[in-house]
Amino acid sequence: MKRTLLVCGVVLGLLTFAFVSVQAQGTSVIVRVNVPTVNQNQPLPISVEFSPSGGVERVVLNYRYFGESEFKQLDMLLAGNSATTTLAAEFVNPPYIEYYIQADLSGGRTETYPPENPQVNPMKATVKPIDPKNLEVRMLSPEQGETVSAEDLVIAVSLFYASDNVEMKATKLFLNGIDVTSMAIFSDDVIIFSPANFSRPLSLGVQFVRVQLYDKKGAPYHTIESNFNLSTASAIEAAETRLRMGIDGQAEYRREDIGTTVSTFTRGQLRFNGNFRSLNFGANMLITNEEKPDRQPQNRLLAYADLDFLKVQYGDAYPKFPSYIVSGKRVRGVSANLSLKFFNVDISYGDITRNLDGSPLQNYTGKTDSVLNYLVGGKVDSSALNTRPENSLQTTLGKYVVFNSGTFTRNFLAIRPSFGAGENFQLGFTYMKSKDDVGSIRYGIRPQENFVGGADMMIAFDNQKFRIDAQASLSLMNNNIARGSFSDYDYDLLAGKFDPDLTASERADRQKQSDDIRKIADIASKIITINEYLTPLNPVGTGLPALAYEGTLTMNYFNNFIRAQYYQRGATYTSFGNEFLQADIQGLAVSDRIRLFSNRVLLSVSYEQRKDNTAQTKVYTTTYDYLNSSLTIYPANDWPSFTLGYGINNRKNDATKDLTKPNNPELNLADDATARISAQVNYDFVAGARHNVSLGANIANKKDNTLNKRDQTNNMYFGSLTSVFSFPLQTTLTFSTGETKSQQLLIPDNAKSQILETLLKISSLSANLQYRLINDKLRLAASYNSTFGDLKRTLLQGGLDYSVTENHALMFQYDLILNSGTDLLTGEKFKNDNIMSLIYRFNF
Repeated sequence: MKRTLLVCGVVLGLLTFAFVSVQAQGTSVIVRVNVPTVNQNQPLPISVEFSPSGGVERVVLNYRYFGESEFKQLDMLLAGNSATTTLAAEFVNPPYIEYYIQADLSGGRTETYPPENPQVNPMKATVKPIDPKNLEVRMLSPEQGETVSAEDLVIAVSLFYASDNVEMKATKLFLNGIDVTSMAIFSDDVIIFSPANFSRPLSLGVQFVRVQLYDKKGAPYHTIESNFNLSTASAIEAAETRLRMGIDGQAEYRREDIGTTVSTFTRGQLRFNGNFRSLNFGANMLITNEEKPDRQPQNRLLAYADLDFLKVQYGDAYPKFPSYIVSGKRVRGVSANLSLKFFNVDISYGDITRNLDGSPLQNYTGKTDSVLNYLVGGKVDSSALNTRPENSLQTTLGKYVVFNSGTFTRNFLAIRPSFGAGENFQLGFTYMKSKDDVGSIRYGIRPQENFVGGADMMIAFDNQKFRIDAQASLSLMNNNIARGSFSDYDYDLLAGKFDPDLTASERADRQKQSDDIRKIADIASKIITINEYLTPLNPVGTGLPALAYEGTLTMNYFNNFIRAQYYQRGATYTSFGNEFLQADIQGLAVSDRIRLFSNRVLLSVSYEQRKDNTAQTKVYTTTYDYLNSSLTIYPANDWPSFTLGYGINNRKNDATKDLTKPNNPELNLADDATARISAQVNYDFVAGARHNVSLGANIANKKDNTLNKRDQTNNMYFGSLTSVFSFPLQTTLTFSTGETKSQQLLIPDNAKSQILETLLKISSLSANLQYRLINDKLRLAASYNSTFGDLKRTLLQGGLDYSVTENHALMFQYDLILNSGTDLLTGEKFKNDNIMSLIYRFNF
């Protein structure tokens, strides 16, 4: 009790300080990012809320795991003023996942959260590790949550993976809290229990199983719990042969009065699902009036059907292929997976961008040279025949048109046959082709084409405690396919056939060379367009410019999870299926996650070194070193958990100072070190209500050792307190504050050098409450969010959610945004903004 009161006092003191003196962290567009704490191998949902006046067009989640230096990217689903995504359970591992949000805005602007240097000082999502002892006991039958018939019920437990410290014969088995060990059969490392030996009849419904393990000294070692549903054979058969369907959705009307503009939005979401025997099917749909012909698709549609061995999706899908080829890419079309264990096929076919035609600016008649001199920032129509793409001129009847270039429809095809179930072995081969449809728009230049072919392999032993993953792929890129592949004349020209000084025999030799080149090109042109814009000319030349490969080894033994990876990606490697992947890089990364003191302490350490200039085409090479460590402590259940992290990132290249300009250091010179410190505490306790408190800090300090003196410090402090009371009230208090200090050397003409220092402070605090009435049919919600410092804004929200019937509900929300500051042009104070939304939800 004293400890709880002490912690409560500390928490209240910190939060009081936060509300009195802390200034809020946020951006002008991103209002709130919601990332819960989850357990290892559980899906991680992430949502972002935006200011209604933000003009958000695209949202990207940038994330990386502990021990990685490179962020992966995932497009978030944008709907109204929020965006959502979920990281798959297989990617969620302790001690944390680092992330930042990137929002692309109208007008070409971009904002991030955190707002300053997110790559150096990203946010952290805490991941709680699972107890490895859970893996020592396997429920063979029934599986967790399975429905079985009373006639066929047999409980089977495997202790094959139990530790040598476990005394198997001392294991106890409980069914619905009753010790049934004496009625069970122990056969080697398997325990079998049949209800026929049970003196008490089992009622239908949920049944609970508990397995208690003991060590060699007779002390409790670990407890595993599971549950299953008990029914009758006839009821199960009737359920399997019955068609079951469900549907839910919502319709929203939203009115925004922002600045001098009033906008209305209507959106509808519909989810449908059903199953019949082993067939599952359904559809998800999002329709909005934000769908415009001059924007990439805002509506979303996905229909799916899957059996045990076949899954088909139609619409907007995110297919899974080896990460170097396809990762996080939305494909509008058909995606399918055939899984026969010994042989499998994954396929995805559709579009990844849709055609948005350019806009003509002005017609012009005259000579080509006059047009080229006339152009300023515009493009010229290249759709006419006999026109070279680089000129971008339409020559029909000597008329030209200046235009803004549009976006081509980009077709996409990926196929991956594979062999093996993926439990102990799998070998796959991937073909990916993506090509702009030249005829999809009239006003556009430089349509492109991309081919990637690759292979991947997985080998695992000992229940995947020892695992090797490898992938390699080769890419070809054509930066302009407007005029297609080379003609016969082009091949003759390349072979030098038209040299006037050639003899007849030499000309014949050149003709043979032209024919040989043409034969090879004819074969290659079935894969990609062959012309002067194809790159690289030698895919396996110095530094393997078109090749990307990586190999990863993981071992999970003796309370250590060891991971080692080597990778290289060539200077020209490109995949339209993963356009965020960094090329021209090679590196080695090793990490270890160590469990100590009965898994109450988790120590993680990683090191990575990477270098660019893989093809030795740059004048200098940059080397990056990353050392990271993390210590997480999980004391007894009634104590807080703590996570401390420390890392240092070094960057250095061999560029030298330009001696011809002694007052201007070479801009490419790099020699800096960034130290990062993080701390976070989480605590669940009861003090008049159930509370969860989280406090943390991220501190980064960059020291620039070059003459540029680009030193920088980033400090961020944050916290939250969520309380669930015995009466129907839930509250959440949050705060964050961030400060960024940057320096740079200035050397004015004929003046002494000086250091320019800039300071940015952005902070936020918020209070949210929810109150439930009328047996939870009515929920009232209110929110206060204030951002101040160098960015000032206050958001007030209020709303209600009323369940009219069991299947129908209405929600109303009103937002008031209090803006500060004045318009620099008119001198008038910015007006306040307000938003009203009404949502109808239903399910059947």
